[in-house]
Amino acid sequence: MQKYLIFVLALATVACSANEVKPEQKIYPIAKQVVTEANPANFTGKVYTRGVWSAKAPMQANGAFVIFTPGSRTYWHEHPTGQSFIVTEGEGYVQEEGKPKVVLHAGDGVVCPPGVKHWHGGSKDKMMIQFAISEKVPGKQTAIWHEPVSDEQYNSH
Repeated sequence: MQKYLIFVLALATVACSANEVKPEQKIYPIAKQVVTEANPANFTGKVYTRGVWSAKAPMQANGAFVIFTPGSRTYWHEHPTGQSFIVTEGEGYVQEEGKPKVVLHAGDGVVCPPGVKHWHGGSKDKMMIQFAISEKVPGKQTAIWHEPVSDEQYNSH
């Protein structure tokens, strides 16, 4: 009986393995990516997003371009699981709460650790495009939004 049970389990394992669907790469062509205006409840000025991919389990990273027009910016916010972004074009700013504003240029990368309150956006006279990667954890938001960045904060040195 034991030999028969082992044989049946071995056959079941082979059958299950043969039916497994192997994951494949997924391509997100630019022609199918949609540009939308970012939620004005969380931004000052005109900001647009172009989502490239959305996390599909077990992966947890969303990827999107964010286009900041000159003078536009996020509200103060934080990411419970962190966020990383690379400036792909233009010039902009990033500021962590309690620290000076930093000027960003194309090619600069920023890593915002979990829970760090900050804002980012285009410079006064130049747009900034960034590619952002945010982790999406079930049951958690990718961002917690706070108050707007004042003109005084935005224009500070």
